[in-house]
Amino acid sequence: MSCIIKILLAIIVISFNSCGELQNRPANSKNTYKQKDEQKFIFKQKKILIPHSPQDSVTVGFDYHNQTGEVVIIDTIIKSCGCINALYPHKPIMPNERGKVLLSIDHGLKSGYYSKTAVVHFHGRKPVVLKVCGKVD
Repeated sequence: MSCIIKILLAIIVISFNSCGELQNRPANSKNTYKQKDEQKFIFKQKKILIPHSPQDSVTVGFDYHNQTGEVVIIDTIIKSCGCINALYPHKPIMPNERGKVLLSIDHGLKSGYYSKTAVVHFHGRKPVVLKVCGKVD
């Protein structure tokens, strides 16, 4: 009988130890590493301010650097309005490759402040929001 009690106590102790190990491990540890890799696709700036723009259109470039160690693909760029045109690579972006996403904004000489966004959607990664703010004289 005492042998059965010792075995039960051993099972209880082992199960408590393994539960403690699971609690100390970060939740979704696999996703945590992927999120760190996602942060290695770096845009030099995510927001560009254009203080005064006398022209009817303006083009800005968002520099990027792929430091993920993997090939990255931009699936699409969703724009906040029809006055934005986006130019981006439609080919795979190799590790350590640098480049630009160009946004052209045609504000049609409407005076005042504006704020435009473009959301860059990657294949298998989190999207990144790029923003252009400015004033038309």
